[in-house]
Amino acid sequence: MATTDRKRRTGAVTLLLGFHAVMSGAFLTAYLSGGEDSYGIHVFAGYTVIAALAARLLMAAFAPRGSMLRLPRPSLQAAARWLGRVLRLERRAMGERSPLLPWIAVLILAGTAAAALSGAVADYVVQLEHLHEALGDIALFLAIGHGVAMFLLAGLKRLSIKRLPAAVITKPREVLP
Repeated sequence: MATTDRKRRTGAVTLLLGFHAVMSGAFLTAYLSGGEDSYGIHVFAGYTVIAALAARLLMAAFAPRGSMLRLPRPSLQAAARWLGRVLRLERRAMGERSPLLPWIAVLILAGTAAAALSGAVADYVVQLEHLHEALGDIALFLAIGHGVAMFLLAGLKRLSIKRLPAAVITKPREVLP
């Protein structure tokens, strides 16, 4: 049973990494090839982003409950609680999966989808080209923010709390009835 679960998880991770590779590669190619000289590459890369997003939605639609392939479900309360625990330097919070990840995923997926879909429409409605360029710039900043957040969250997990003075580390507050 555990082997089957591990294989499913490994398969899901492989699919998500493949999606990430195609999505980031196609987006970067589309962004860098936005000039008139490389318009064909730009369009092809943009439609590749749309195809990757469609594949991701299909993966989520057919993923079983509890699978990491399902779409993220952000929670403002969970994120606020976790951030509070991290700010109090709780060891367990720093090692847990961050509830910020679903927020980051939703932002980056929505931003790249808006940029890619506006580009597809701008192929036929030329007046939307400026909107498409602006959304592409926003999506680039979201992608950079995504990368920075992933490094920070990974660093937080690796942070050695043992190096901090004992007086700095606080215990979780008890909840009063």
